[in-house]
Amino acid sequence: MKLTDSGRQVTGGGGIAPDISVPAPKLTKFEQLLYRSDVFYPAETGVGGFTRYYLGMKPAITKDFEVDDNVMRTFREYLSKHTVRYTEPEMAERAIGLRGRSNKKSSCPASASRKDSKCCSESDPQVQKAVDAIPEARALYQTAKRITAQRTGGAADHP
Repeated sequence: MKLTDSGRQVTGGGGIAPDISVPAPKLTKFEQLLYRSDVFYPAETGVGGFTRYYLGMKPAITKDFEVDDNVMRTFREYLSKHTVRYTEPEMAERAIGLRGRSNKKSSCPASASRKDSKCCSESDPQVQKAVDAIPEARALYQTAKRITAQRTGGAADHP
């Protein structure tokens, strides 16, 4: 166990570990099935089969794109064609997720503009946790600056 300049305890020997851990969201059995069946991929790894299929139909995709009944009908047809079984409650739950996220993370391409990236970040639990931790990080920084200044006999600079 060691102490940082600000008096914060740190341990050694285990590599770098985050101060704040954000667990990955739990997937439902249906979501797991969709990933295993190549229907969707997690956002950070690209797009899945349904997205490639849907985009291959050349629909008009704009920044105002929203998942509507036609998209959901196409989604159901895709699942049936690829023998992905689902129940109506599973589909209803997934539909809510798709409709609520159509302009957010689920449609954020790797080449997103700054505005689109901000949109993606707003729904990311890790980003939200980091934003919540900013006041604590600022306080740690200011404490370290003050202690360093006291040790060196100088005045602490304020950011």
